[in-house]
Amino acid sequence: MRMSRDWDSVESWGREMASDYDVISVQMGKIREGNIVLNIGVGLGVFASYVSRVWNAFVIGVDASVGFLESAKKRTGESGAWRRVLLLHSSADHLPLRGVCIDAAVSILSIQDLPPDVTLQVFREIRRVLTRRGRFVLVEDWAFDPKSRVEYALL
Repeated sequence: MRMSRDWDSVESWGREMASDYDVISVQMGKIREGNIVLNIGVGLGVFASYVSRVWNAFVIGVDASVGFLESAKKRTGESGAWRRVLLLHSSADHLPLRGVCIDAAVSILSIQDLPPDVTLQVFREIRRVLTRRGRFVLVEDWAFDPKSRVEYALL
């Protein structure tokens, strides 16, 4: 059985996820003030706002959806995080960033529906932009319905 997201109640979903953000950010390593965090599939900008406010880090949020970027822009503006959040319209398999510049990266429920070859390219891009001690945290629901050899291998 596959978990599905109810995008009509995405605001309540975002509030539920916010309680898990400390766990995710701890998994990313000790995020320090001034670190640069890449948020792949920034969506509504909930996690980006959280990291920039709580950890006082800079966040680069990328998303292929203009609608989500608009929502993220609104959220970061309302939360006061807009000065530390840069939003980019981009796909994760071709990040418009120079190499070795990101201290930590996270992808929360954003690459699970990509084809396996694109998923592998996303991982290559993440590896390219992370610093030597950079950390990547992947949060997906593949455990309920892995679709490819890539997902099985990650599990």
